[in-house]
Amino acid sequence: MKRLTLVKTCGSSALGHLYEHLFYDALVQFLTSKKLVSRLDYFIHARTYEPGLVHVDIELYTSAAQELAGQLAKQRISVDDASVAIALMQVMAENEVAFQGDKGIFKALKDIDGVPWRDLKDIYSVDVRAQVDSDVQIKKNDNIHLETQTLKLTLAMPSKLHLELTPLFAVVAQIILANLENSLMDTYGYYAFDERTQLTPSKVSLSSLLRASKQHRKTLTGELATCQETATWLLGIEFVKRLHAYLESLNGTHEIAIPDELDIYNATRVLVGRRGWGELGSEHNIKTVLQSTALELQYGKEKGMFTITELLR
Repeated sequence: MKRLTLVKTCGSSALGHLYEHLFYDALVQFLTSKKLVSRLDYFIHARTYEPGLVHVDIELYTSAAQELAGQLAKQRISVDDASVAIALMQVMAENEVAFQGDKGIFKALKDIDGVPWRDLKDIYSVDVRAQVDSDVQIKKNDNIHLETQTLKLTLAMPSKLHLELTPLFAVVAQIILANLENSLMDTYGYYAFDERTQLTPSKVSLSSLLRASKQHRKTLTGELATCQETATWLLGIEFVKRLHAYLESLNGTHEIAIPDELDIYNATRVLVGRRGWGELGSEHNIKTVLQSTALELQYGKEKGMFTITELLR
C-alpha cells in the first residue's frame, strides 16, 4: 500500500471545507476516469480543521492506483456554478445548516487551488496561526431552515443459501456501496454519514446512510438510475476478475490494506485470515455473491430496488 497525506492552509475553515469537498470530487472523478474503484484500488479521507487546515489522506492499494500517485496532488477543482453548488449542498447536508457565500467565492476557491499541496512526509511543521484570514466568507443563512432527509442504501444477500460466503459478501458490499456513495454525492450533493450491518438467520445486509436537503431532493427517480449506472459500470470494468486478483494477492506476507478483518468479523461473525481470502474470493464465489445480491433504496416513504442479476444480463 502507498499512502499520501496532503495538507493545505487557507483563509478560513468554512472556505477550506468547501474546497475540501471540491477537491475530493475532483480526485474521485479523475480516478474513476482511469477505471479505478474506491475501496478496491484506493480510499480517500478528507477533513478540514480550524482555523483553516485542509487534510486529505489517500491510500493506494493496487499497482494501477500507485502508478498515478504523482498526479493526484496536481488535480484541479472545477470552479463553475454547477460544481460549486453540488459541493455546497454536500457541506450543508453534512452540517444540516444552510449556508451562503460572498460574491468573491469563486476567485477565493481558485486562489486556494493555485496553492500547491504539501505532503506531510516532506515538511517539518505547518503553523496555521500565521495565515492571513480570508475576506471571503461562507456564512450560516438564518433565513432558511434546512430540513434534511436520509437516503438508505441496503445491499442484502440470503445468508441461509450461502452462509460460507457472508464474509465475501461483506467485502463486495463495502466496495459497491462506497462507489454508489461517491456517485450520489457528486451528482446530487448527498453526504454519507454512517454505515450499518445486520446479520439474521435469513440474510446478511450492509447499509449506507446518506442525507440531503429536502428542498434539493424530492424523489428517488434519479438516484435509482444513478445507482444502476454505477453498478453497471463496476461490473463492466472486470470487477470480478480484479477483486479476485486482489484477494488472492493477500496470501502470505502481502501487506493487507483491505478488507479490514475486524470490520468483516463485526458484520458476519466470521474471521477470515490472509490465507483464506484467495480461496474464498474465487471468481466463481464472487459471481455467486453478485447473483444473490439485491440493492434497496429508501428515501422517506419512497422505495426502489434492483438485483445485480438484472445488470449481469
